[in-house]
Amino acid sequence: MTLNAVTHSLPPIRSLLSDTAKTIAQTICLHQIGKTGDTIMAKYECMVCGWVYDEDVGDPDSGIAAGTKFADLPDDWVCPMCGASKEDFEEI
Repeated sequence: MTLNAVTHSLPPIRSLLSDTAKTIAQTICLHQIGKTGDTIMAKYECMVCGWVYDEDVGDPDSGIAAGTKFADLPDDWVCPMCGASKEDFEEI
């Protein structure tokens, strides 16, 4: 098989780049609105000290993985900044 035959059997580079660019743009847009699949990640602010729990980030210092919903935090989880309970947080 010649190089010319191989290149003609491949999709045009412009088409590949276009599809890749579209996928990247969609990923960026979803990330900017905080959407992962069909789940929108929320943020909660501690009303005592102002620390923000971001579901997208989690609380790695407390062993809480990124993507953990606020509602799924353990009942004994507390604000890492001031020790306030979950009840002291409000969605922002």
